Amino acid sequence: MKFRSLASTVTVTALLPVALVAHAPQALAAPCTPYSKSGSFTSKPAGPSGGSSLGGLSALFNGSSKPSQSERSTTGQRSNYNQRQITGGPTQIMQLITGAGSPNRTDLDFDVSGTDLGIAYADGGGRSYYVFGDTMDCVGEGDGWRSNVILRTTDQDYGDGLRLDEALTNRGWSGSGRAKEFIPSQKVGDADTNGERTTIPTAGIAVDGVHYIDYMSVRSWHDPETGWSTNYAATVKSTDGGVTWHAVPEATRTNASHGANAPIPGGANYQDGFEKLQQSAYVEHGDYVYRFTTGQGRRGPAYLSRALKSEFPNEDAFAYYADGSWVEDPSQASVMLDGKVSELSVAYNDYLGKFVTMYGVEGEGIVMRTADSPEGPWSARRKLVDASTAKVISGEPLNDTYAPYVLPHQDDQHLYYTLTSWRDYNTMLMRTDLDFAGEDMENNDHIAVSDVVETR
Repeated sequence: MKFRSLASTVTVTALLPVALVAHAPQALAAPCTPYSKSGSFTSKPAGPSGGSSLGGLSALFNGSSKPSQSERSTTGQRSNYNQRQITGGPTQIMQLITGAGSPNRTDLDFDVSGTDLGIAYADGGGRSYYVFGDTMDCVGEGDGWRSNVILRTTDQDYGDGLRLDEALTNRGWSGSGRAKEFIPSQKVGDADTNGERTTIPTAGIAVDGVHYIDYMSVRSWHDPETGWSTNYAATVKSTDGGVTWHAVPEATRTNASHGANAPIPGGANYQDGFEKLQQSAYVEHGDYVYRFTTGQGRRGPAYLSRALKSEFPNEDAFAYYADGSWVEDPSQASVMLDGKVSELSVAYNDYLGKFVTMYGVEGEGIVMRTADSPEGPWSARRKLVDASTAKVISGEPLNDTYAPYVLPHQDDQHLYYTLTSWRDYNTMLMRTDLDFAGEDMENNDHIAVSDVVETR
């Protein structure tokens, strides 16, 4: 059943509804701090806003970290999302997708009280999969830290919200039960830079019925130059609809600065240029899977490579785009998306008849670009969320969003994507009206949010 009560949404000024603090690492949040014991996850430093990350959006719901089952029926009534809005603008916060404040109540069904990302891909058979990063349940020692979880749905109509049906559990796909970590990690202390802190998904795709998820092995969240460092990037695959996952050793790209004790699938295999291939975004086009990649952290450009679908994801099958040509040497890959590119997603948009990419730019915000083909040329950046915005929506600043991932199954003027709030450490469903964010609106790139309208 869809969430019709979500038809009223939070609207934001111009193209810039909320803010981005792009230097907030994905795995440092501590949303359980007021509610749980100090564990391996909550011992990390707080997010950039300081203090508890259960502020901002959660105040709209008056939610707790682990409410009783009886609270499920009253969540919609508690929500003030349909009562507050920021004036004007084509970008809207539709709903929280995860956590106690979401109609999905992932905290009750799947022990997912706090999480981030929400990388989305479709399986071609009517289901969409949402892949999340570091996740906790906010109860017990260690807060139930899982480096990653995956949920799925048959919902393809986002206009009234996004319903999540099942999580991957120890029993397989289930409508209830603890969402399990499906890519293991060492979870060594952050001071130990010789091992693996966590394993964070960066992209997902289904090719000819086989599911693939790319991920990065995080060595440390405290790299002064890039924001964080990685041991390697790798791919796991599933041939049974996402129930079991296995490493694809021939897809591993070891980073030059990998830790000596990191569990690298297939063993260390660094070659010059692999440092450009640490985070990924996939899109199919013709006979190929195109892959946009960045290095570790959030402060470098993006590169383009591709492999035939029949040979994907073997790294030896990839060719790398270099100034108009395809070459075999990744070290020769030229910059495709310049500047600081973080948490990148790419998809073909039927309404625009173009490829769309979204990503975060440190110090600037969430941006969108378009192109007729993956090779470009790519349009100028159009800002959808401004990093300088720090206005109050619910008594707390919402100035900490990151990780825009485009959703599958879109064919009208609305661009739907996920976005994470750091203070709440949960994922939101966002919508931007493309009729107001097209090439003719480029002059609006730097409009700032100015006012918050009181409850109506």
